[in-house]
Amino acid sequence: MARIDFAIIGVQKAATSSIHNFLRRHNNIYMPKMESNWFDDCNYHEFKKNKSRFISQFSRNKINGIKCPDYFPRRICIERLKNIIIKLKPLLS
Repeated sequence: MARIDFAIIGVQKAATSSIHNFLRRHNNIYMPKMESNWFDDCNYHEFKKNKSRFISQFSRNKINGIKCPDYFPRRICIERLKNIIIKLKPLLS
């Protein structure tokens, strides 16, 4: 199964889209086309119910990343993301 290896967390207008687009062109990196909003207050409960739907978009053979610039001022989103990545890595590697 796939795993999440890193997240691009910045602020609006701070080149997160440029970084995202640059990394998407690399052959060994997979980045979803859309920003991740799974860890904000509106979507987190859905994520917890259906983690496999979230994880299914990632590649098994590449380094996987997500972009979520709206999370920077929201510490709870960053904590959720950090905890999920730490918990998923051993389970999904």
